[in-house]
Amino acid sequence: MRSLRFASGFATLAALAACSTPPAPPAPPAAIPAYLQANTGCAILAGGAVGSQFTDRQVEATWNKINTAVTNELHDRLVANKYRTVKLIVPGERALEVHKLVFESAAANRCSRVLQVAHKVDEDTKGKYFLFDVSLYRAVPKPDAKPTPAGLSITTAGEYQRAYRYPRTEESFRNFYTGDFAEKVLADLTASGALAPLR
Repeated sequence: MRSLRFASGFATLAALAACSTPPAPPAPPAAIPAYLQANTGCAILAGGAVGSQFTDRQVEATWNKINTAVTNELHDRLVANKYRTVKLIVPGERALEVHKLVFESAAANRCSRVLQVAHKVDEDTKGKYFLFDVSLYRAVPKPDAKPTPAGLSITTAGEYQRAYRYPRTEESFRNFYTGDFAEKVLADLTASGALAPLR
């Protein structure tokens, strides 16, 4: 009986102590990171499983492989030309998480921009085709959003976009070289001035 009274008394003291402890102060709001406010910085170059989804896993893997080759070639050329980029190849099993992976990589590397290489395989009134959509986005804090302890509300602003369409024929596949295509993309990006902030 004595031990029971002791345990009960201890529980009462613990409860009183809990009631008398003041609540922890709220965490301060997160400041807007400097890299999001700077005009220059780096870009995440995202490719791989970025684009059309297929029911046939083998076809999907083939297009992801082509996209990866294009992205690798483009990245090599960007780096050789002193543009600050961080390559992100999205694996096929995470194709539905592209946005999550891109923004996580951008935050981890403190990059304010995303240069995305997306493939599309489809058919329309002009016939069967495949294309690569090359887009450059900048992450910017929402103008009316206030930083909170949970993070910062951001949106994206498009800075460049160009689609390269090809007829889906044997001849097109025979004449499509990832290195030549990457050269063309780099030339177009450079001519547009969109890459200037990455130096």
